[in-house]
Amino acid sequence: MTVGDIIGGGFRLLRERIGAVLVWAVLYLGMNGILALTMRPLLHDMVALQRGTGSSVAPTALPGVMSQLSVLNLGMLLLVIVLYAAGLRAAVRPQESRFAFLRLGFDELRLLGVGAVLAILFTVAWLTVLMIATFLIALLSVASPIAGVLLAIPVVITVVALSVYLQVRMSLIFPLTMLRRRIALGEGWALSKGHFWTLFGAYFVIALIVMVAFTAVSSVTLAPYFADLANSHFSREALQLAQQHQLERQFGTIDARTILGWLLAAAAGAFWIALGAGALGTAAMGLLHAEFDDIGSIYE
Repeated sequence: MTVGDIIGGGFRLLRERIGAVLVWAVLYLGMNGILALTMRPLLHDMVALQRGTGSSVAPTALPGVMSQLSVLNLGMLLLVIVLYAAGLRAAVRPQESRFAFLRLGFDELRLLGVGAVLAILFTVAWLTVLMIATFLIALLSVASPIAGVLLAIPVVITVVALSVYLQVRMSLIFPLTMLRRRIALGEGWALSKGHFWTLFGAYFVIALIVMVAFTAVSSVTLAPYFADLANSHFSREALQLAQQHQLERQFGTIDARTILGWLLAAAAGAFWIALGAGALGTAAMGLLHAEFDDIGSIYE
């Protein structure tokens, strides 16, 4: 299993399951459109308040508006989970292709549970390391401020490196949970053992590809905003005015640029899901096959 194999698996899923990916993009577009249209009145009033032209929203109505936005954000999160589960299902259980691999059941619930558990474990580990590091830096700074500053540099590097290491080592838990139809915390951690650099290299390249894709989308949809920033000379008033103009463009009249932005964002979102899930599934399946081959060779 090489970096190229993992990346190629992501593009292979994108190429071979293009119909499903298009369905994912349509769902992503629909949810983004609903979210944007719901937020439009609230943000329109925020722009009006900034310009001093008044607002049609009573203060007592704001809790209801925020509750509605919270429900929509929860719906967006649920959609992302369903879409990512569909991507993983396409990668590790390709025979279940009906309905564009989309389901809403125990697979999605298990992935949500795995994500919650890993987020808690990761946060606890990160905070523990950070608290110990902060204590040591503060203790050393009492004796020598310069020594405390010098110690802070390797500590920050260590914390970042630990975060990356844990995320890479835990990454295969998701495709294995989809494959096994049970939460596979231990198996996912064990399967990634000895393959950190291969996995890290593949994920790094994929992150760069996705970043380029979203940057390309932003360059089209946010071109006027970037132009305002370039002409602002980074003065406070000009930056605030550029932000206000961007809000007016984004939540004003729905025009061709707005629709183009929604379409490109949906395409980029589906591309990210297919590429990421395909790469994870390819890595998990490839390492499983290699492990079985190694075990089988012992008995030959």
